[in-house]
Amino acid sequence: MGQNRLYIGQVAKILGISPKTIRWYESEKLISKSKRDISNYRYYTKEDLETLIFIRKSLSLGFSINEIKAIFAIKSGGGQPCDFVLNLIKQKIVNLQSTIESLKPVLENLENLQSILTKQSTPEKQAKSIICGCIENNCDLEVSKP
Repeated sequence: MGQNRLYIGQVAKILGISPKTIRWYESEKLISKSKRDISNYRYYTKEDLETLIFIRKSLSLGFSINEIKAIFAIKSGGGQPCDFVLNLIKQKIVNLQSTIESLKPVLENLENLQSILTKQSTPEKQAKSIICGCIENNCDLEVSKP
């Protein structure tokens, strides 16, 4: 492997992603263009790997590609992006809390439906349904027939 060189397959394995994903990050300018060895194979440095790890961690926390680009822009402009990141985190928390609240009734409906269907479902009823009576007979969605 050469000093401080990791080839794309090695980096992909370390990160648990595909080489195609790494190339996509490169095309999105999240990482600098890879260097090439004498055989024209892409290789990455320890710094590139650290950047990729940061990207993966950021994505796992719910940051978008554009948000990650903005973080990098602040850092490359000489600033410290932590205040920006903290504001993004605050926004994400508010958004997640709202999403959780809006999903609570859906969860409650599904739990109720599961309870009812567990008690009522029989092979005879299942055989009479077009696809699945669990949905066909227990959803309030109105559909106009052609």
